[in-house]
Amino acid sequence: MTYKRTRAGDSGGLTEGGDTLEILFQAIYPRPFPSLKDLKFDDIMLLAEAAEKYQDFSMIYTSIAHHREVLYPSCSSWCYDGSSLQSKRRRLLAHAVKHDDLEMVRELQPLLINIPLSEVADIFFHMSPSRVGAFKGRSF
Repeated sequence: MTYKRTRAGDSGGLTEGGDTLEILFQAIYPRPFPSLKDLKFDDIMLLAEAAEKYQDFSMIYTSIAHHREVLYPSCSSWCYDGSSLQSKRRRLLAHAVKHDDLEMVRELQPLLINIPLSEVADIFFHMSPSRVGAFKGRSF
């Protein structure tokens, strides 16, 4: 999907799928907030990325609330959708690091204590050099 800007020849593509953008835009417009209860973990992660990209703060905080289910599962239906809890927690860590969510990093810390340090280092290693500065000198 592409959109046209006002200047001739200046266009760009959207990386998000139509389903993700539809839910995101429902949260932006003044109407009842969309229900996310039936979304799978992968869909919540796509929505969280889109919310961060477009700075939809209400959806960012709603996504964080859904991420809490992975931190402290009550084992709702999407808790066991085929990927392991630890794998989901690693993805949450990567998302938190990418978006400077130090609170989420701190909450994940004791839950990821059993994964190899090399995997945690790999998540931080793949950050762009400009992002590393956000974590320098910070205590977790």
